[in-house]
Amino acid sequence: MGAPARVLLADEEETFRSSVAVLLRREGYQCDVAGSGSEVLELLDREQYDLLITDVRLPGNTDFELLRVAAVSGVLPVIVVTAYPSLPTAIEAVRCAVVDYLVKPFDFEELLRAVRRALETRRAARMLESLRSVLADGGTIAQIARRAAAPTNGHTADALTPREREIVAALSTGQRVGAIAERLGVSEHTVRNHLKAVYRKLDVHSQVELLSRWRTQPQRV
Repeated sequence: MGAPARVLLADEEETFRSSVAVLLRREGYQCDVAGSGSEVLELLDREQYDLLITDVRLPGNTDFELLRVAAVSGVLPVIVVTAYPSLPTAIEAVRCAVVDYLVKPFDFEELLRAVRRALETRRAARMLESLRSVLADGGTIAQIARRAAAPTNGHTADALTPREREIVAALSTGQRVGAIAERLGVSEHTVRNHLKAVYRKLDVHSQVELLSRWRTQPQRV
């Protein structure tokens, strides 16, 4: 089971916001919505997201503040959507390393392709930054290989709660969610919620990636 990528969708139009959010959730993404620049900044301060999709004419974003915040972070890709394309907004998008610039109305499949590209860009950027830090410290090829297998956000299994470590350990032995839930005396829903927290903490997006990283470091279950 892969943890859904977390998407923040910001647009002034409620109809656009709600309809696109529903479609993204149907595709398996976890999608939060915001209707103003202040809402976006509040959510970015409180939560961790894998992607920001935003209209450039969002209230509170008159000077492209959101694009600059994302550019400073270095790891949050941004897709700009707008019904009013212009040269200044396109130039600012390029300056802030926006990964896509879509003009409304657009086909949802076009947005999905942009979302997939953006998430790949994020993974590549985080990996590159990780490898650069190893090289800057005089790291070896072996160290780079170990870093590549480790969580790129600096979190390790030590960040997990005892129950979360217990669930992942059981998963690593081949046990299924239903069996784990029965053994722990909880619902499958509870186990899946624990796993979602694990995916977020370790910044992984699939069970294969989770178990690969889990096996590269000593565990305290």
